[in-house]
Amino acid sequence: PNPASQQVVVAWGKTSSPAILQIHDALGRLVFAASTTASFVEVPVHNWASAVYFFSLKHRQTTTNGKFLVRH
Repeated sequence: PNPASQQVVVAWGKTSSPAILQIHDALGRLVFAASTTASFVEVPVHNWASAVYFFSLKHRQTTTNGKFLVRH
């Protein structure tokens, strides 16, 4: 859900090659990073500050960007 309070799930199609997920805060600081061959990443946000966060998902030659809100 957006806004999130407990966790955010970023999902994409099945893959056998690694996908890299990076999440930054509004000041551009990296707050989360993961590399996986799974089709999703669960990100616990229960202890993050209430704010807007920006994600970048890199898979093969494609980069997908987005944002989400954490609200407590």
